[in-house]
Amino acid sequence: MDNLAAGLASLKTWSAVARGTIALFLLVQVILIIANLWLLYAELTVGGGNLMVWRATTGVSTVSAYGRIFALLLGGSVLLLGLFFLLGVIPIALWIYRAHANLREAGVTELGYSPGWSVGSFFVPLVNVVIPFRAMRQLHNRSHGENELEANSPVGDVTSWWSCHVAAMAVLVVATSVAALATVPNLYVVQPPGVNTGMFVFALLLLTGSANYLFRTIGAITRAQQDRMHLNRAEVFA
Repeated sequence: MDNLAAGLASLKTWSAVARGTIALFLLVQVILIIANLWLLYAELTVGGGNLMVWRATTGVSTVSAYGRIFALLLGGSVLLLGLFFLLGVIPIALWIYRAHANLREAGVTELGYSPGWSVGSFFVPLVNVVIPFRAMRQLHNRSHGENELEANSPVGDVTSWWSCHVAAMAVLVVATSVAALATVPNLYVVQPPGVNTGMFVFALLLLTGSANYLFRTIGAITRAQQDRMHLNRAEVFA
């Protein structure tokens, strides 16, 4: 088996692992969205009263048993989400590296991003706002047989993936900053009920969209490269 055939076989394996992890991530996302919509409803209707018990004799509000169960489920879902996110980083990174390397093995020229930089750019501040998107767009186009002149043509799923991702990060930064300010002693953050929870729900919806489009993009690129396995090197991606 030559290097290209071996690379395509490896790509198929990493695609299956990466997409499986993304599917688990999406499942937990749905659970979290439902839970936070429930919390948002409570905040907007009764100020979270269905999760709290007001002690009339002492004037103290305490978390109800119902609220404790809800908090445990919510916390568990957040931990699972983080776990699947971390587990997904490795196979996705290896898939990206292998997909770019396959183009080089196939003799595709005029590539703007090396396999290593396509992965490494995700971890460089500021650079990771632009380069991962451009590298993925080029990977998609060249894997589908586009020449170097069409390498940067728009790709709907890739654009949607990155737009949802960047927007989700921006919303999470705002929501986290507001929540952090609320913990500062003698600092009072005034906002309508449910604002922070609403922002978190919005960020989760954006992350769900981002994961869904990444799932589709990985599948599309993998299939495009696999479909050319029966061709010889001179014809691959022509």
